[in-house]
Order: sequence, then C-alpha cells, then structure tokens
Amino acid sequence: MAEIKNESPDGMKKMQELSKQFAPQAEITDNMVMQFRCDLMNCDSFDIRKHPLWTTWIKQKNRLRGLSAVDNYQIDLKKLHQFQKPVLIVTGTQTVPFHKRIDELLAAEFSFSQTANIQGGHAAINTNPIEFIDTLLKFLK
Repeated sequence: MAEIKNESPDGMKKMQELSKQFAPQAEITDNMVMQFRCDLMNCDSFDIRKHPLWTTWIKQKNRLRGLSAVDNYQIDLKKLHQFQKPVLIVTGTQTVPFHKRIDELLAAEFSFSQTANIQGGHAAINTNPIEFIDTLLKFLK
C-alpha cells in the first residue's frame, strides 16, 4: 500500500528485503529470526536472544515461511474501493512506524473504515485480548 503511494516509511525497505527470504520452502535460521525481531523492535540496547519470548520465537520460526507473499501481493485498488462493508483496522500503540503508516493508508482506502489503537505491539490483538475484544464488540454494535 505504501508503495502505491510512493512512500517508504523508515524500516519498510529493510523488512521487505528480509521478508523476501521467507519463502514457503525457506530454511528459517536463528539469525533470520533475530534479524526479523530486531527489525520489529529496537535491539540496540538489549540482546534479542535474552528476550523472554526468544525460545518461543525459535520454536515457531517456521511460521515466518510465506511472509514473502506479503511483498509479492499486488493490490487491486478498484476491488478495494468496491468493498462496501465496515472494516475495523486495529493497530498496536507500539507497532513499528512503517506498519502504523500502512494501517493509516489502508484505512483511507476503505469507504467504511474505523481505526482503533490498542496497547501493545504488532501482535496487540493477541497480547492484549481483553482490550481487543472490547474494541471489537464496540465496532460490531
């Protein structure tokens, strides 16, 4: 979406290049997980391998396979504009800037979009389920 608007928020190009490596048949290494997580978090002041979720991320590293599809997907704005149902776009308050900007651009493309910011990072809907469910219920009313 940002590419369509000829924008490149900080960190987006770096994430696109890394994501290209996450093809369905790719062997995901610990170093790739480290780079991915450090692109989503600022690892300048701490060792990402000491993060409380590091072991979980390594166990789940193969979930990164297929992320290359995100960068390869070509959006059809005509179809997007024809979608006439309400859309809720949820963004974590600590989500990296380029993801926040993508959510802003996406919200502008839907005729009936509503945005919500909930406490947390990129996975805020999972890490803060109570606030997400509350937000979702308000949206559904």
